[in-house]
Amino acid sequence: MKSFFIIITLNLVFCLNLFGQQNKSRINNQNNVKYSLIDIWHNDNWVESGKYEYSYDNQKNLTLKSLYSKNTDGSWKDSHWKMEYIYNDAGLIEAQIEHRYEYSIQVFYEYDMYEYEYNQDGLTTVITHFQWFPFLQQLKEAYSIEKVYNNSKVVSTTQFYYDWETLQHRKVFKQYDTHGRLENHISYIFSDDDGEWENQTKFEFSFDDLNGSGLGYYWQNEVWNTSSRYTIIYNSNYFKLNEIEESYNSNLDEWTNYKKIEITRDNNGNAISEIHYQVNSDNEWVYNKKYENSYFVDNELEISEWYEWDISLNEWYGLSKVRKTQNSDGLKTSDISYNWGDTGWEIDNKKIFTYNEDNLATETVYQEYVEGSLINKERERFYYTELVTSINPINDTQTIQIYPSPSRDHIFVSLTSESRENYSWSILSMDGTVQLSGTLMSNREKISTATLSKGVYILTLKTNQGSHKTYKILKE
Repeated sequence: MKSFFIIITLNLVFCLNLFGQQNKSRINNQNNVKYSLIDIWHNDNWVESGKYEYSYDNQKNLTLKSLYSKNTDGSWKDSHWKMEYIYNDAGLIEAQIEHRYEYSIQVFYEYDMYEYEYNQDGLTTVITHFQWFPFLQQLKEAYSIEKVYNNSKVVSTTQFYYDWETLQHRKVFKQYDTHGRLENHISYIFSDDDGEWENQTKFEFSFDDLNGSGLGYYWQNEVWNTSSRYTIIYNSNYFKLNEIEESYNSNLDEWTNYKKIEITRDNNGNAISEIHYQVNSDNEWVYNKKYENSYFVDNELEISEWYEWDISLNEWYGLSKVRKTQNSDGLKTSDISYNWGDTGWEIDNKKIFTYNEDNLATETVYQEYVEGSLINKERERFYYTELVTSINPINDTQTIQIYPSPSRDHIFVSLTSESRENYSWSILSMDGTVQLSGTLMSNREKISTATLSKGVYILTLKTNQGSHKTYKILKE
């Protein structure tokens, strides 16, 4: 019996990755999960092995998520893992801190942390990632990115990478044009000798409408030396269709083909195939690798396949495949991962997502494919508090749900049948400008947000009598 509970504890580490992932830009859990129970499959039965407990602030933002496991007698141990969330006055997350329990000294320590800064439109301007370094016994900055915007579009980023073992700190600056295409890319490495950032590599691109060209350089002997050349073709929506990379041979003073990418896109700009080529010894283009994708009607990825070219067999062989399924409301119902076998794609594992009639997640099950069949491995069951999503609630009998948040292409407004025809809606930017508006025509209205830029918005629902409710939504 003792060894059984050791297995349970070890499996909880896996559950941290399987079930514990959170959106790192904003955690606003409008569905109010009170707690969830984690089970493992043992002797053809589900056995309860762990649980998460959730805490919220007055705005229904998730503030603490704690993990517990069981003692051998079945009682709950004290929490040994916590995720803490801190928010600013606008309800945007300022910090996400992972705490782990060190049994040898019986204290929690900060193992991992993200900090966020925003502009007045609610767009992230700085993300800083801190990690626990055992040899230093402290939390140190590992990565950060600074973003600069123009009309909600990123025009430049500066990334910093810190390696505290080798002290090989790096910096990368990127600049983009109005269509989001990379114009400049410069990388630096920090010199301990003089305390300065030293040039490392550089890429410069220019564009003539739908055609692009670029040069790559490396820094040597205090000058930039040419190393590569690029030719790029875009479609009318400025999505990349073709790219050829050539390398420069300084000894022969000539350019030779090196790599090529061909991308096929659907009418929404989604890449449905991406083929990579390399050059053989005869300077001919030959296959290297390939990606194939398909999408749901809401542009969410449905199937993604990755192949490499087998030169000896002169055919493609698969490396990985992921397939997702959705219900009629666009909610994910399964994730299926495949490996390449003797007969082609073979299932490796599957995650199943179950929802109640209000589209709230009730259960997530993880299965692995063993000897020809899927076997249960882990399960998480969700239990909710009373759902209250309104920032400025009014006293009526109407129950309203807004989901998902964050959203990509659409949101749903779900409400009871009472007086639904009296509601009009508006989506406003943070400065109060109306971006979209309309009237609710059904109990579960789907509102497209595809035309909105990334950021935080206010959704207002208003009745003919003047009563209103407001909700914050995040467009990713």
